[in-house]
Amino acid sequence: MNRTETRARSIRRLLTRHSSMRFAVTGIALLTLAALLWGCGGTDPAVTTDSSVASTVSTTPPQTVSPIKGTGLPQLVDIGSNSCVPCQMMAGELEELAQQYAGSVEVVILDVYDKANEALVREVGVRVIPTQLFIGPDGRELARNEGYLSKEDMVEIFQKLGFEMRRGFGSSGQGFELDGVGA
Repeated sequence: MNRTETRARSIRRLLTRHSSMRFAVTGIALLTLAALLWGCGGTDPAVTTDSSVASTVSTTPPQTVSPIKGTGLPQLVDIGSNSCVPCQMMAGELEELAQQYAGSVEVVILDVYDKANEALVREVGVRVIPTQLFIGPDGRELARNEGYLSKEDMVEIFQKLGFEMRRGFGSSGQGFELDGVGA
């Protein structure tokens, strides 16, 4: 065997070894992606909600919550699932929004997989979760976001829509804080 054949054999061995590694890495990447996508589609609850904000954050749609009926306050309707990772990440942000801005905005959380919400989810045309609907006091949809939003982003959107977002104390909506001083 001459020098050229030896070099060619070494290169083939090296390429074969690397292609096996590439195949393994590609397989692992595909399995990871499939697991992440599957996580946003299950129905098994992975997160529980804090019952201390039950009066402000609703997990079922009250009769007055609909894009057609107004409640007198602007609403943030979050449509997601307890098994969706971005939805889980938003849960704390939504609870903070409901507590800190009680009296300025009503926060409603709907589970996309709950049979009681099927008609509303279909009516508003949810394509991905999480989806946030910004509803005016008259019940009309004013804005929509698909994907994760921070509490600060939600407040900014309401402000851009022309709503005064004042920080309240607790979930009662009484006692507002203006410029850092309780009123």
